[in-house]
Amino acid sequence: ADTIGGVTISGGPIATLAVGATDTDTFTGSYTLTQADIDNGSFFNTATVTGTDPNGEDVSDPDDETVTTPQDPSIDLVKTGTFNDEDGDTYADVGETISYAFTVTNDGNVTLSDVTVNDVIVREGGNEPVPVEPVLDDQGTPLDPSDDRNVGDTNQDELLDVGETWLYEAAYTVADADTVEGQVFIQNVAVATATTPAGEVVKAADGLLLAGGQGVGSPGYWKNHPEVWMDANGDGTVDDQDVLVIGDWGGDGVPDDQGFTLTTEEALRVLDASQTQKGGDKRFTLGRSLIASWLNVTVAGNNYAVGDVDVGEAIDEATAWLLAFDADGNGNP
Repeated sequence: ADTIGGVTISGGPIATLAVGATDTDTFTGSYTLTQADIDNGSFFNTATVTGTDPNGEDVSDPDDETVTTPQDPSIDLVKTGTFNDEDGDTYADVGETISYAFTVTNDGNVTLSDVTVNDVIVREGGNEPVPVEPVLDDQGTPLDPSDDRNVGDTNQDELLDVGETWLYEAAYTVADADTVEGQVFIQNVAVATATTPAGEVVKAADGLLLAGGQGVGSPGYWKNHPEVWMDANGDGTVDDQDVLVIGDWGGDGVPDDQGFTLTTEEALRVLDASQTQKGGDKRFTLGRSLIASWLNVTVAGNNYAVGDVDVGEAIDEATAWLLAFDADGNGNP
């Protein structure tokens, strides 16, 4: 076998090729794709066959082929928050702080550039941006920022390579505008964006909620952290028998009158599928929020209330609404 231009050719030579004859099985070639080939979206190369005529002169003929290298650009964003209870009363107060951490991972198959993370506090009357900063490696020269790179940029090429995870952080001080009837209520959503080699933009989002002075997870949080709750039946093993019994207020594994059962696979599908259902099927939209609320109350133990809203009553109302649209009548909306 000979390797020419990265292509390994095996077979041949053909001793004699008669006029009009075709030999299709003698030569084979193989090539190992590089990341640059995948980023390019295709691989082009030219093969040339050469022979000698009866007069001893060489004759040749080239042929080229372009093979598409399928691309699957994707990023994943996971956001976590830590409430800093400076006065130690276990509740969030105006003036106390929240520390946020963000991980952005290239979980696709192409190199990404121009990575940004934006975070905003979502509130009526207008959103408030939260400054997000990269966690930097100062390269041992803290007084010279010119060579600083994200700590996750392991090869220091300023590109989010396939499999790399970059780190970001932010801090927010609870403000008067974050209180609802005397209780702190903060909902904020982070969005990570990056650019593919073809100039397309890919995005990922994750959000968190701080309500009633206690931290709770958004639907995106629970989707991104199934390890926290997937062993729903508590037997120590994550398997197909794990179920999420929504409306099981008695804790006996059986849904109450206004309740139903989802496997963890079904629950994850709703949490994920509804990302593309906003403005569409409201069963997905409500189902996503309902699953997150149930996990916040049961798994996270946050029996909170916001203003006059009783969370248990709201969960029952949402469950009843979904059961009313249980099209096949199997008790699972």
